[in-house]
Amino acid sequence: LLVMAGDDDEELNSAAEVYSCFRHIELLPGAKPHPGNVVESDCLATVDLPPAVFPLADSLPSEAVTEGRLSSLQLQGVLYACQRHRTLLPGGERAGFFIGDAAGVGKGRQIAAIILDSLARGRPRHLWLSVSPDLAQDARRDLLAIGCHARVIDGCRQLDRSATAFGLAKDCREGVLFNTYACLVSGGSGASRKTRLEQLIDWCSGDSAPAKFDGCLVLDECHRAKHFLPDAKEAANSKVAAAVIELQQRLPLARVVYCSATGVSELKNLAYMTRLGLWGPSRPFASFQDFRGLLERRGLAAAEMLAAELKATGVYVARGLSFRDAEFAIVDAPLTTGDIALYDSAAALWRRIHSSLLRACSLCRVRSPGQHLRSYWSAHQRFFLQLCLSLRVPAVLAEAKRALDIGLCPVLGLQSTGEAGLHASADLQSPSGFVSVCRHVCRQFLLSHFPAVSTLTGQPETWSSGERQRLLDELEACELPAGGLDLLIDGLGGPDDVAEMTGRRSRIIRCKGRGGFRLESRYAESGDAQSVNASERQRFMAGQKLAAVISDAASTGISLHADPGCANTRRRVHVTAELPWSAEKAVQQLGRTHRSGQSSGPVYRLVCLDLAGERRFCSGVAKRLQTLGALTKADRRAALVGDLGHLNCDTGRGRAALRRLYQYTAAGRLLRGVSLPEVFDGEVSTEQEGVRRLQACLLEMDIFERLAEPSGKCRLRDGETGSVNRFLNRLLGLPVAEQACLFRYFLAACGLEPAPGFGPADAASPSSPLAASATADDDCLAELRADSIRLVSPPAEAFQQSCLPAGLLSRQVTAVTLEITRRLRRRQPHQSQQRTPQRTVTERLTLLCGSVLPLLPALEACLAANWAALRGLPASRRRLRFLRARVDADSEADPDAAGGSRRFVGLRFPAALLRAAEAELGRRRLLAQQAEAASGPTAASAAAGAAKEEAVAPVDERLKRRATTAPPTIRSFFAPAAAAPSPSPSPVHAAAASKRKSCGAAAAAPSPAKQARISDLFAARQPDESVCPNCDKQLPASVRPRDHWAVCLVVGASGPAGAEPKQEKLDRDAA
Repeated sequence: LLVMAGDDDEELNSAAEVYSCFRHIELLPGAKPHPGNVVESDCLATVDLPPAVFPLADSLPSEAVTEGRLSSLQLQGVLYACQRHRTLLPGGERAGFFIGDAAGVGKGRQIAAIILDSLARGRPRHLWLSVSPDLAQDARRDLLAIGCHARVIDGCRQLDRSATAFGLAKDCREGVLFNTYACLVSGGSGASRKTRLEQLIDWCSGDSAPAKFDGCLVLDECHRAKHFLPDAKEAANSKVAAAVIELQQRLPLARVVYCSATGVSELKNLAYMTRLGLWGPSRPFASFQDFRGLLERRGLAAAEMLAAELKATGVYVARGLSFRDAEFAIVDAPLTTGDIALYDSAAALWRRIHSSLLRACSLCRVRSPGQHLRSYWSAHQRFFLQLCLSLRVPAVLAEAKRALDIGLCPVLGLQSTGEAGLHASADLQSPSGFVSVCRHVCRQFLLSHFPAVSTLTGQPETWSSGERQRLLDELEACELPAGGLDLLIDGLGGPDDVAEMTGRRSRIIRCKGRGGFRLESRYAESGDAQSVNASERQRFMAGQKLAAVISDAASTGISLHADPGCANTRRRVHVTAELPWSAEKAVQQLGRTHRSGQSSGPVYRLVCLDLAGERRFCSGVAKRLQTLGALTKADRRAALVGDLGHLNCDTGRGRAALRRLYQYTAAGRLLRGVSLPEVFDGEVSTEQEGVRRLQACLLEMDIFERLAEPSGKCRLRDGETGSVNRFLNRLLGLPVAEQACLFRYFLAACGLEPAPGFGPADAASPSSPLAASATADDDCLAELRADSIRLVSPPAEAFQQSCLPAGLLSRQVTAVTLEITRRLRRRQPHQSQQRTPQRTVTERLTLLCGSVLPLLPALEACLAANWAALRGLPASRRRLRFLRARVDADSEADPDAAGGSRRFVGLRFPAALLRAAEAELGRRRLLAQQAEAASGPTAASAAAGAAKEEAVAPVDERLKRRATTAPPTIRSFFAPAAAAPSPSPSPVHAAAASKRKSCGAAAAAPSPAKQARISDLFAARQPDESVCPNCDKQLPASVRPRDHWAVCLVVGASGPAGAEPKQEKLDRDAA
């Protein structure tokens, strides 16, 4: 048994140990494997889904399964979603399902199949929410791909256009209403002035109450509904998240489908998924706050346990495309001498702005200077982010041009466009060049947040007003680069050669031939950003443009991969010019060029400047990718694509190292074991000189503050807790040489060696499974203040005299700091030295696996009640902790698993309390039963009871045929008669012809298309039924069904017998 750390696992295993190949299971007869290398996280692969009992084959067209339109992977998601929707939660709401497949797997077709199943079972209205109106075309494509011809209504605007005095038009009353999250929170329009949310609920309800709506509520790209905390203020919550939660409350029986590759990047972003049944009435967790608090205390391993448990209960699936065919590399972008001089001058400008801001706040008597400082640091971060993007442009262009030269297609990914700076520019009519986004950010801060008016008199303060103008003049004189997006497009040939998929409305382009620049609107041809981006994507996929630039506005939903069905099948080179802070956006953007059915895998290039502060962006995203992998893939390593894993500095080791760095620097000493030449590159010769240089850097970063002038000492500011993010954010504002010096010192404090691309080398070799999985516990150092410890004797004598059972080693380091090395067990330190290196230490662990999360409150109560019984155990064994474990297979005990291993996540629980835990669980069940019996058989108690299973609705063949049959168009009436052989007359046609002949009418034969339809209807239904399949009329008892069928199907609406049928006339005129 190999047990891995549960909270701060620093080592990352190789991809082979993180993922397992997805196993093809033929759930429906004739199902085909998925076209692509699909993998599943190792922890999720060891968990089996519950038995599949839903009759999905009754509602889907057989050709959609046998022809591979829906692969076995997609059928699995559809089947378990439909099966989950049969469950009613204890509160009365219908349970939801979470499709967490990675980008490119085919979530759209799974959604389409779920909707088709509901259409065939008599549910005519469905609501599909996504992030962009442009994705409505993708929704239609996915529905048609599986043979579903349901009408897709293009948002609330189409509902407005189809509204009449008598209600909605007939063609808009049923179908799939596709809407966006932005529209969900917008106000109403028209005479009724209903909000869009009310309009959507009214459409879903139809003629019934909203509580009876049982169609599908698809929350596509549901990560847009994050940022909601039930106990937070309304202003702190996202409006989209509040609207999504209200929509689920107003439609309690809706079949909710959460669909996103990045649905949860942090546990707090799970609040909108109320239909998963994790909290609520008759659940172990009464509220989301209780659920979140318990899991956050358990670390990332608890999140991994949550994902595995959701799959085991049939609530969640998460598969992803393998990156085996993709390539990853971090491209080092060196800084030239000019770049360094430019960066240092910008850093000096911001240092002057900071000092002037503090003085201006004092002179203007600002009541809350902290708000101005927060605005300063926010603008400071945006400025240097844009500056770094502009400095990366030469390296990004070099990678893109190299790709074009060897026959590949570059796709450049960034987040921001800098359009705000463009519209703030004064010379839009005759621009002299591209706009500098950096200059706009700084100017906007000085004009909006630099105080220049006294709060006491309301009059301009002389020095502050003059200083602001001096800073603005200095900013204008500073040579700052243009915006990165404009430089990238211009460097690759301009808009004629580059497909731009962004959200900006206008841009400055270079005039070819006559020189100069001009302002151009991107909406000149189509009128909106969605249509422009769609047309640009089509040109790129058709090979008319061989380079593409995408921003955050186009990083969700679209496909830019090497599609064999398109003309442009060149291999994609995805160059990340700007890595987003959000883990969801990072995964979404990287997934645009990696999709199912691609002819070749992409080449990923992450461009990083040779700048220490650049590590800030990579570190933040790498950390959130780890959390994202734990919550959505049951393994924190699963979301770390390529080489991003080692870029994370915000770990337990990093935070402890930063705290030590602060304490030692404030005390005027360097950390032990730090080499002066290694950190300061030979620029300092004494330790005191090096400490003074470090203190100066931390003072400029506003992390340290200087004490009284006579002492000249520094101390850590109040409120500084050793945040790695804040340290790396403010590191960007230092000159290049100072950044490198301080960051090397930080890496030395972490015990890491800087590697190319600013990534510390892996401590464990990937080729050794044991070394790559095992984790050493470095949390044995604790720093204590000198004023809380009194040294009574030399360290060695103090240890001999104290005879403490914990075995503490204490040795004096400085006059103000002591390091305490604490053993985890009550063993003497020399016992570990007596062990030989070959000896193995074994211990027995009790892990509770399976559905453990619902039992956590009872297990914690049992542990608290029996704490005294565990007094003899080490403290680490008395805590509940989630562990990831690997059990190596034994060929003798398990011949089928020989040579392999099993991986799972479990909760460590003291074996001595197992019986007590069983008794506590039994006691709680008994109390629940007694409470339910005491409340009586009321409606409230019935609603709060256990979850219930609904019966499966039968498939209506007529509705299924309607959903899978293309609606007639004008072309349907002009089909050439010779296109299909004439079928033999059906019994209905023969009866109609005989009736006509007896009436003296001309027995004109119907068209081949009409005869084929008659044959199909006659084969599907008996002619003796009292309902006509053509007009759906209930026939009276005096009319023979066979006679009505003959007239209705053959003569149709042509009028009295003897007249030429309309279809024959149309066919003859067309011929």
